[in-house]
Parts: sequence; C-alpha cells; structure tokens
Amino acid sequence: MRILILLLLGALAMPHFTSAQDIGQVGKGDALDLTGSLSFSTGYYNTSLGYNRQDPFAYRLTGNAVLSVYNWQIPFTLSYANQQFNSSNPFQQFGISPRYKWIRMHAGYSSMSFSPYTLNNHTFLGGGLEITPGKFRFSVMYGRLRERQSMVENQLMSFRPPAYKRLGYGMKIGYGTAQNHLDLIVFKGKDDTTSLSPSANLPILPAENLVVGISTRLQLLKNVSWEVHASGSAYTRNLYSDPLAAEEINLPNFLTNLYEPRFSSRFNYAGHTSLNLQLGNFGIKGTYRRVQPEYKSMGVYYLKNDVEQYTIAPNFRLFKGRVSLSASLGIEQDNLMDNKAVTTHRQIGSANLNWNTRGAFGMNVQYSNYQLDQNPALLNLNDTTKIARVNRNLSVMPRLIYRKDQKTHQITLYANNQTLTDNNPFTAEMTETDSYTGNLSYGYRNAKSGWNTKSSLNYTQLQTPVNEIVRYGITAGIGKSLFDDRLQTNLRTSYSRNNVDQSNAGHILNFHLNLGYRVQSGHSLNLTLKLTDNETSNVNFTENMANLQYTYRFR
Repeated sequence: MRILILLLLGALAMPHFTSAQDIGQVGKGDALDLTGSLSFSTGYYNTSLGYNRQDPFAYRLTGNAVLSVYNWQIPFTLSYANQQFNSSNPFQQFGISPRYKWIRMHAGYSSMSFSPYTLNNHTFLGGGLEITPGKFRFSVMYGRLRERQSMVENQLMSFRPPAYKRLGYGMKIGYGTAQNHLDLIVFKGKDDTTSLSPSANLPILPAENLVVGISTRLQLLKNVSWEVHASGSAYTRNLYSDPLAAEEINLPNFLTNLYEPRFSSRFNYAGHTSLNLQLGNFGIKGTYRRVQPEYKSMGVYYLKNDVEQYTIAPNFRLFKGRVSLSASLGIEQDNLMDNKAVTTHRQIGSANLNWNTRGAFGMNVQYSNYQLDQNPALLNLNDTTKIARVNRNLSVMPRLIYRKDQKTHQITLYANNQTLTDNNPFTAEMTETDSYTGNLSYGYRNAKSGWNTKSSLNYTQLQTPVNEIVRYGITAGIGKSLFDDRLQTNLRTSYSRNNVDQSNAGHILNFHLNLGYRVQSGHSLNLTLKLTDNETSNVNFTENMANLQYTYRFR
C-alpha cells in the first residue's frame, strides 16, 4: 500500500519545495520509512439559481508523504481535482535542498535569497549551492526564473499574458558571521528572445537585467547593531533596441562583459540602512530607505519604487513582560527625481499594546494612522484635485479565559473603528467613510464529558457618501465527542440580516453539520452538510452542499 502511494505521489507531484535536509545524519536512522496521508473527497452541490456557482459533482485527491532514507527526508505532495481552472494534465514541480554540515544544495524548483533588492526568494528551476565553511560565505544559483507563455488567439480574454522564457544566475560572496558580515552580490537575468516568435501583435518586449549589491551587518556594541543593504540595477526594457557606443558609456570592464547597455537601458539604485539599540526591556530601531524610480530586479517579484522613507520603531516590555508595547512612526515621499506633477507625502504611525495578566484577563489594542498629502512640483495644484486624506484604525480586543476541573470558559470582545477623512472640502463628500465592527463571543468546553458550545453576536456599520449599510447577526454551535473521541459531531447555525439606509436588504441563513469518525488503524471519514438560504434585494435562492471525505494516515 505504501509503495503504491509513493508511486502515485511521485507521478502527480504538485508545486512543492522541500526544506533543507541534513544529510550528515545519513546512515544513522532507519534504512527506509514512509509517513504521510492520502485523502479522497467527493461533493454534491444544488441550487435554486438558474446556474451553478460551482461543480454539481466534484471530486478531489490530495496526499502528503515523506520518504525517509537513513534520516534523509524527501517530501512529496499531490493534488488533483476536477475544478474549472485545473489543467487536464497534472502539473509537476519538485525541488530538493539537502544539507551536509556547512554545505547546502538546491536542485529542481527552489528559491534562494541574496538580499532584499537583488535576489529575494524568487522561485527558479535549476540548481544552487550555499557553503559556509567557518566565516567564509558563498552562494551561487542558475536556473529558469519564468517559463515561456505563448500568445493565445484572443489575448484580451486570457488570464495568462504572454511571456518570454527568462533565465538567471547569481553569486554572493562574503565573510563573517550572522552578527558581523559583509556580502558582495551580483545577479543577472535575461529573457530568451527565441522563446517567442516575433510578432507585431505581441504586447511585450524581451528584457535584460544586471544587479550588483552589498549587504552588511555589524555589531558595533553589545546592544547596538547596524545594517546596510544597497544595490544598483541596470535594466534594459527592449533587447531589440540598439546598443550604445563605447564612448557613450562609463562602466567598468567586468560589468560590460556581463551586460551590454542599450538605448532602452536605465540604471537605478535602491537600499536601506538601519541602526538598532536593545537595552533589556527597551529597544529602538531607526531605518532610512530609498528606492529610485523605475528600479527593478528580475530576482524580486515586487518592489515599490520612487520612494524615500524614514522610520523609527521603539518597543517596551513592562511588569516582567506581562505588558508589551511596540510602535512605528515614519514619513515617506515620492517624486525623487522631481519629474512628477505633484509630490505625495505620507505620514505613517502605528502602535500595538498587549497585556497578559497572571489571571484570566488579557487584552490587545492596535492603532494605526496613515496620512497622505500632496504638494505642487512641476505644476501648481488645484484645490479641487489635491489629495489630502487620513486613514485611522483602532481595534480593541479584551478576553477572559477561565479554566477549572477540565472545563474552559472563554469570553472575547472585538471592537473596531476605521475612518477615512478627506481634508479636501471639494472631494470629501464623495470619499469619506466610517465603519464600526463589533463581535462578542462565548465558548465552553468540557474535556471530561466531550461537550462544547460556541455562540457569538456580530454587528457591522459602514457609512459611505452614497448610503449606510448595516449587517448584524448571531451564530450558535454545539458539539459532542463520542466513543472515546473517535466520533466528533458539530452542528452550527448562523443568521445575518442586511439593512441599507434603514431598509431591509435581505438575509443569509446557514445550517452546517459535520460528522467525523476516526478508526484506530489510521482510516477516517468526514461528512459535511451545509444548507443556505440567501435573500437579497435582487434575488432569493437556496444552496445545498454535501461533502464526503476519506483519509488514510500511514506511519
């Protein structure tokens, strides 16, 4: 049975990345071992609507397994279903990252990180190596950063735009420890122009990118540390554009051997530096960050550019750690090259308070304030178009937990207010919003008898320039475990009503039943039934759903 499961997992392996395995332990454990689980589920769906919002008859096969060979663990996963967006052919991805002492290897689908602005956890198909003998630090990678995506006939209706095959390689070399080190980084990415046929209708152009960077951390004093991450990126947006003449560029020879500047090339830099002080129960960290406009790296999925930011973040621990307070204050602006019509300024503030008493009471409070304003740059600002807004958010969550004689009572209150204030009188009537959310819940569990209950009241009010929306409701549930906890039963119902401008706008009524039975040999069955009655201002309909799942766990 286990061999069959292993073969199935290997054949249908879905996207998965293994954690590093220490092959220094090879030979010290069992020769061969296989653990994991395999599940098969089937579902039924019916609705009174004239169309189905999901497949009327669905099935799904999922599995997770770990093959251990002398303590060297190789994980496998699979997931196959008849859902709408799944391919008819299983999509296979597999990666492994074994480790032996100070050597770590990557093969297949992997991800590595050099720095926040060069290569930062970008997935690639290929190979990599990380070695750290003593204080020497060296990393290298090569692989496919993006697969080719052909252009379809009706591209405007496609969810997957065309893309050139993209390859990349990089290297990091440094010296030091986790507390004190200096790393030098180079990363290169380039689109394969032969992966797509040239076409006048092709909406993309092949690109090339070279990034060089430095990352360092220094422990200046016992309680003071300093970090610097800086990178420069040369990015060519069109590989078909003409190259620059030698007299037009001023780059070191070793860079021109790796990268040929063209008329569509741009060079930008990015980086941040931070100074951290930690004194017992008090700490503070200051950070300066600057990312030039159009800064890009093919080794980073997303990076906000054209931004300069100053941040200070203190933290406190009081009363022997029972009270902790952290905060962050920052200012930010764009238009670093003074080439935009306006300059946008942001003031960012947030605070978090957590209080845990020795008794049953605890509380968490969170507050944030984000302010946005604009100043004229190339053009004079008109009062009617100027953006000046403040977004405030306050959340309070006290809780009370009481335990005695295998009985647990928990009461939790959650209250939130979020306000968007527009300081421009010409636009305030169209943009300002104010919302209130509240939830009061009570839970009870008796470990001895197996009974558990949970109930809650919820309320939401949203005031917009157009209307006022109110939703309120109640949820109640009860459960019981039977036959030495082998059978779990849970019944839950919820009701919510919507009002728009104090007029009824419909309701949602749910009934949810779950039965789970566990067999000692590792087999289990789970049955879920759900009934929904939905009434809106436009349509009334019901939905019925059922799902039966079988799971086999093996060791």
